[in-house]
Amino acid sequence: MNIDTPHLIKLNSFSKELAKLAGDILNENFGKKISIKYKNTNDPVSSVDIEIQDKLIQKIKNEFPEHRVLGEEKTKNQTDSYSDFMWVIDPLDGTKNFINGLPLFACSIGILYKGIPVAGAIFIPWPNNDQGIILHAFKNSGIFINNVSISKSIIKHDPLIALPGNFSSNVDLGNIRVTGSIAYEIAMVCLGVFDYAVFFAPKLWDVAAGYLLAYESNKKVFRITKNSGLNKIFFPEKIEPDPKLISGWHKNIESNKLEKWSMKIILGSEENIHPIKNYIYNSRFRIFK
Repeated sequence: MNIDTPHLIKLNSFSKELAKLAGDILNENFGKKISIKYKNTNDPVSSVDIEIQDKLIQKIKNEFPEHRVLGEEKTKNQTDSYSDFMWVIDPLDGTKNFINGLPLFACSIGILYKGIPVAGAIFIPWPNNDQGIILHAFKNSGIFINNVSISKSIIKHDPLIALPGNFSSNVDLGNIRVTGSIAYEIAMVCLGVFDYAVFFAPKLWDVAAGYLLAYESNKKVFRITKNSGLNKIFFPEKIEPDPKLISGWHKNIESNKLEKWSMKIILGSEENIHPIKNYIYNSRFRIFK
């Protein structure tokens, strides 16, 4: 990867600036009546989603006009320029929570270089900070909250874990939480609030920032794959080191292909995932049916 540290710092700083802007808009509109449309019968998009994405994309275009941008919401100002740098934005992950007054949501901003996450930021609301907090990092930097490096996880008692809403188990895996926001759950893993999180169908914009933040907080991303006729969990760091989110990256890869990207993953520390790893392996035929 040929990106010098000053450029990574600049990307990190700008992603944090964008997350702050998104957080300000979210805070300003939370609990207020806003316009809502539906992409399908169960997938709302609010005027706040659109406002944030439009403003973030415009700022990226002004600062990095040669960079590519992919956002969850299909807005007119998205750019499909050919570049090895790509900003991946989820302006409001947890729209249902937001429009119903539940403060469990996030804004995720990730920067990929040739398919590899190199910088990113996630805004989340936080109870003892009226403005919320921003988790941010660049590659090999460690993780920061509002510019302060964090090295210790939040003290906890009984471990919490995040599982998909449609997940069912007859095994005691721990204290399960379903928040309705993938980026929020990733932030909780990075902070040590959750031991791990499982995602069966995340989109690229859900995890582009969180993938990097997980590694920078000493967590890992484990892919759940179907392999050689059997369904197995394999560990990229142990078997085939590959930090790429997008395999076979090329700078003119079509946006419609990127929009279809999805990957089953477990995100957490290796020592914490053994119960879920064993359960998923034993349930492999149901999971991959």
